Amino acid sequence: MTSEQNKQIILQMFAAQLTNDLQTYSQILAEDLQWKIMQGGMDRPRSKTEMIEMLQGVHRSLRGKWTKEAVHMVAEGDYVACEAVAMMELANGNVYNQTYHYVYRLRDGQVFEVREYVDTLAAYRAFEGQQELGEKT
Repeated sequence: MTSEQNKQIILQMFAAQLTNDLQTYSQILAEDLQWKIMQGGMDRPRSKTEMIEMLQGVHRSLRGKWTKEAVHMVAEGDYVACEAVAMMELANGNVYNQTYHYVYRLRDGQVFEVREYVDTLAAYRAFEGQQELGEKT
């Protein structure tokens, strides 16, 4: 895949996240996915199954809209670096504003490695009092 094609795959993944399109999201994530949310000592790799469960948890936590936009993307070979901004209206009444930086690695049109950098304190404060994102109801 070209660098431009890899960037388009990441944008497709964002769209699938926003619409809770689990089929597309699952197709984009490789079976051997290793997704690390870089959060001070708790940055263990998460699997494809865990990330699908997390996406479902996010959608359970929403009260209103969720927006997510790629601000900058740079791609070289099988790597895509992306700065993104997001806003979520949550069921607990909080608004979650976040700036992310992702480093994705793709193989054969699928994401197999991610490093996600995020303000974990902002996330904690916004989701406070809600179920864990991976917890099912």
